[in-house]
Amino acid sequence: MKKSRQTFLAIREHFVCTAALEDYLGRSHSYVSQCLNGKKEFSRAEKIAISAAVGQPWEVIECT
Repeated sequence: MKKSRQTFLAIREHFVCTAALEDYLGRSHSYVSQCLNGKKEFSRAEKIAISAAVGQPWEVIECT
């Protein structure tokens, strides 16, 4: 299922731009954009890292 731009709000609020998230994960712009838009999924390790940075469990991040 494709996610809308309203998903991952906690990530979008914590990382002021996609470039910041790209640098944090060490991933390309294309990959991060595809994950944020629901075309791909972040890996398990990336989900854990994002959860730690945002300060919320992945289940909460994914649902908001």
